[in-house]
Amino acid sequence: MVRIAMATLFTSAAVAAAAPARAEDEILGRWLTDEGRSTVEIYMQGKDLRGRIVHLKEPLDDKGQPKRDTHNPDASCQDRPLLGMDILWGFHYKGDRTWAGGRVYDPENGKTYHCSMRIDEDGILRLRGSLDRWGLLGRTAMWTRPPEKKPESGVETGENGTPEQSAAESE
Repeated sequence: MVRIAMATLFTSAAVAAAAPARAEDEILGRWLTDEGRSTVEIYMQGKDLRGRIVHLKEPLDDKGQPKRDTHNPDASCQDRPLLGMDILWGFHYKGDRTWAGGRVYDPENGKTYHCSMRIDEDGILRLRGSLDRWGLLGRTAMWTRPPEKKPESGVETGENGTPEQSAAESE
């Protein structure tokens, strides 16, 4: 009887492990931005789909200090570090590998845009930022999954969101 119970338990666990994740979770994880200057981690916080900068190819400014949100129109935010900062929020899953109704913040110009995202058949995340909520006046960025290994240079955030050196820098 114990063997039957154990076999049933193992079979159930194997079926659960083999079951596909929810379609809306496909977007979760790390994405390399289109110009390769940063890596953004898309994650869920409660029911809110968000994205934060977890790696910068060039994390330091010309004075050797961590880059800050200097272009933010709100002066009280201009001293916050870019590393670990949320730049995506407010998305909902619409089906067909598409998320909409969100916002994207561009730290290079301090502006926030309406945003939608879609993962193509080839696995590329197409992020459409626009001035209008319909996506007519804007541009599309293409993000890809980064390599599995840690970046060779720059700084990443750890599990708790605090900066840590990459493996190559600590050697």
